[in-house]
Amino acid sequence: PAAIGELSGLRYLFLSDNHLSGDIPSALYTLPKLQNVDLGGNDYAGAIPSEFGTMPALKTLILKDNQYTGTIPDTMSSLKYLNLSENTIGGTIPDLSALNNLISLSAWQCGLTGTIPETLYTLSGLQILDLSENKLEGEISAGIANLAGLQYLALDTNPLRGVLPDAFTQTALTDIHLENTYLRGFVPATLKARHDAGAKVYLNNNYMTGAVLKDMPNNTGNFT
Repeated sequence: PAAIGELSGLRYLFLSDNHLSGDIPSALYTLPKLQNVDLGGNDYAGAIPSEFGTMPALKTLILKDNQYTGTIPDTMSSLKYLNLSENTIGGTIPDLSALNNLISLSAWQCGLTGTIPETLYTLSGLQILDLSENKLEGEISAGIANLAGLQYLALDTNPLRGVLPDAFTQTALTDIHLENTYLRGFVPATLKARHDAGAKVYLNNNYMTGAVLKDMPNNTGNFT
């Protein structure tokens, strides 16, 4: 209801897994202290409201498992955690470099197409990046090395191509999902080093080969 705008001290709003639909009341965007919004698992549709970008205190926004379309908003500069997974957003990933406070970006199973833009690798504070189960093409750029704090990387189940860059030197990486793509060639030594340091590396069902791959688990479906 629009009366939610009267809750001027509200900091947390968790209304996930209901059957909410229609328009989010504009009064919600005026709440000055609202930091965390979880509207996942509902029936919201249409474009993701750009008004979320006007909320100065907003840190966490979870809109996963709705029916949103359109594009990923690029104006929510205060956000730290953004989860848009399981929507039918489609289209290419826009320039999100203005979201320079992001710690976690989850947009898996969103129908995203095109390549992973270089601007995404400017989000140096990212610890979680999950773009799995989309239709992303092209190669994984060496620019991924700029994400020095990255802990969880999931790019699996995309038609990505080319050779993996020798860029997996982040000491923070603990989970690396690159399975079910068209990646080919040899596994770089830096990725093997992450595995040897304890990271979970998934490379199943690609077109990779080489002695390094043989020594790693989760390698089935390649030319081992």
